[in-house]
Order: sequence, then C-alpha cells, then structure tokens
Amino acid sequence: MSSTLLAAERTHTPLPASDFAWRVLEEIDYGLILLSACGALQHANHIALRELARGRFLRVEGPGVATPTALQTEAFQRAVRAASTGRRQMLTLRHGDDTLPVACVPLTGQADHDRPAPVLV
Repeated sequence: MSSTLLAAERTHTPLPASDFAWRVLEEIDYGLILLSACGALQHANHIALRELARGRFLRVEGPGVATPTALQTEAFQRAVRAASTGRRQMLTLRHGDDTLPVACVPLTGQADHDRPAPVLV
C-alpha cells in the first residue's frame, strides 16, 4: 500500500454503523419507508417524503402510512403485517391510471424470526 493511502486510513474516522445506514437510505434513488412492526412510520428517505406529501399513493395518517382509499389501505396494512412476521409481500397501488409497485420487506435476522420485524417499504 502507498504511504498516502496508509496515512488516509489512520486519519479516517468511520461513521457509526447506524449513521452509515441512514445515509445509504437517503442516497438510494427509490422511495424507502421504514415502518415499525406495528406499522408506525419510523423513517422515510427524501423521495418517499415527497410521495407521502403528494398523497397520490401513500400518505401519513396518524402514526402510520395509509393510501387514499380504504380498500388499498387494508391491502397495504395486510402486506405490512405479513412482512412484520417475516413474509415479503408485493402489491400494486393505483391512483387513476397510474400504478406504484410496492414491496414490503421484513428486516429481521435469523435470531429474530420469532419477534415482529420492522418493515422496509
């Protein structure tokens, strides 16, 4: 290794893992929403915040996230509940002629399989 690279490594302070993870979520070019196992909104990256503010497909409602229609909200909440138990879910939300594919992904490790998991949407 070059001496310049070694010097840079000695002076570089890595970000704590949690800070790094939040920054990664912000840089992804897709809307990402983090929900607790009970469906409460924990975090949304800048693209997701824009979509939540527009309210066409998803919007903030109380502590969680809902859709513009009761039928779609029910389907969305079912998908989040299923994902919180470890089952990845896909659904398509509709607004007029527009559609938004949504994946509800459980965020759990092997040791956590018996506890409700946070969900990435």
